[in-house]
Parts: sequence; structure tokens; C-alpha cells
Amino acid sequence: MDPQGGSSYTNVGVNQLTSVPYAQVSKTVVTGAGQGITLVSPNGTNYTLNVSDSGTLNLPVSSVSTSQLPANLYMYGSYNNFTATSADLMRNDGSKVGYKYLPANSQIKFIAAQNASAQNYGSDSQTNLVPNGSVYNISSNGFYKIEITNFIGNPVRTFNFSPGISLNTTGSGSPVVSPLSYNPATSKFSFNLTGVTSSNFTGFTISLSPGGSTGTEILGDNLNDGNLDINGTPMLIPNLTSVPKNFKIEFNINFDATGTYTITQI
Repeated sequence: MDPQGGSSYTNVGVNQLTSVPYAQVSKTVVTGAGQGITLVSPNGTNYTLNVSDSGTLNLPVSSVSTSQLPANLYMYGSYNNFTATSADLMRNDGSKVGYKYLPANSQIKFIAAQNASAQNYGSDSQTNLVPNGSVYNISSNGFYKIEITNFIGNPVRTFNFSPGISLNTTGSGSPVVSPLSYNPATSKFSFNLTGVTSSNFTGFTISLSPGGSTGTEILGDNLNDGNLDINGTPMLIPNLTSVPKNFKIEFNINFDATGTYTITQI
């Protein structure tokens, strides 16, 4: 060899060639019939690639016995063309939870990271959450709570519901709340409050109470800045007087239960 990369070579000795490096590795990849190739992901999870007797490759499945889900889990689906990079992070709240309006016949799955090569999760034949499972189908239009427990094998639960409006009132002649409506084009809910005065109204909250193990979540506004906060204080209407006034309230709810709202006098 010439350490300088030239042609002034020095004999560095002679050793018997006993094995080619890649052949040495191949001896340990498959040690018996039916055993697959074990692949290790960046987070240390083992996955096994198998082939059938007819030569068909089977997708890797986790060889780890634990049923623990990843610390972070994201939802994606037909609503974003199954684009992993824009998947929605499930909020950890005892279970993994997310809120989203989904049209009828939407399909959803879950993925361990906002990366197309990350492990994905879907449904088995009993709607249990498993690696590389099938899509979950949403049967009807609606605003949904999506909830997943922290262990694979439990079904993904979807709740189609409408948020509730709770008024803090005093005295007589309480304000009247109109039915809640939703505009898919703007992703906003809206309702009207009529007959609001400084003596009969002290704020309102939005309740998310479709069911599930996480129970009801109440949205308010701790800083009175137009942003929704989980377990926030009631939202106030400024400049009320003894003369009744009417208002339109619009709000949106993000996947993680944050959001914004506006109050307009009508």
C-alpha cells in the first residue's frame, strides 16, 4: 500500500482470506426456514420481512411483544390526501384525542411521525388498531371526536357531535341562544345571542361532551384575547348595558381543541 495515494508501495504483510464481509453477514440474516429478515427502525423497534413459499413478500410487522403505542401519534386521511407531512398530532389526554369535521365517506389512518416512511396504524377486521391495518371509514358528515387508548388492540372510537353552548346568567330575562350551525367552507360554528344585557349575562363557555374516556372538555378564554383555552374562564361580551343587544358569535375548533372566536353585534 502507499498511504500517500501514489505508486511507492510497501508490503504490509500477507493474511489468509477466510470470508467475504457481505457473505459473513448473510449467514446471520436467515438462520432457518420461515424466519424473516429483521429490520431495526431508528427508534429501536424491530420489524420482520417475510416471504411466502410462492415468493410473495409480506410487509414488515413489529416483532416487539409490547402493545404500547408511540409517544406521539398523528392522524391523516382522505381529508389531506394521506399526506404524512401534514398529519394532525393527537393530543395526549389520558387517551390520544383529536377533533375534526369530516365529510361522509372520509377515510383515516394513523402514523407515528410526519414522515411517509414512519410506521402507520389502521384497523383490523374487528376495528382494533394494528400496525399496517386498513383505513377507518367515516359514515356521515359531522364534527368528530377521535379517541385512541394508549394500547394497540383497543378500537379507535369516533363520536359525531355538536359542541354545546353554556351561558352564565343572572336575574330574569335570560338571553336566547339560537341553534348552532356549521359552515364547512369556513370551518366555523356560529350561533346568535339575543336579548343580552349587563344584568342578565356574565359570559359563556363551549362544551365538548361527546363521550369517551376523556369526558367533557370546556373551552373558555383565560386572557379575553379571542383565543379558546381548555378549562378557560367564561367568554365575556364588552360594553353591555341595560338595553338588550343581539350578537353573532363565530368560532373554530382546531384538532387539539384550541381555536378562536369573534363576537359581532347584529
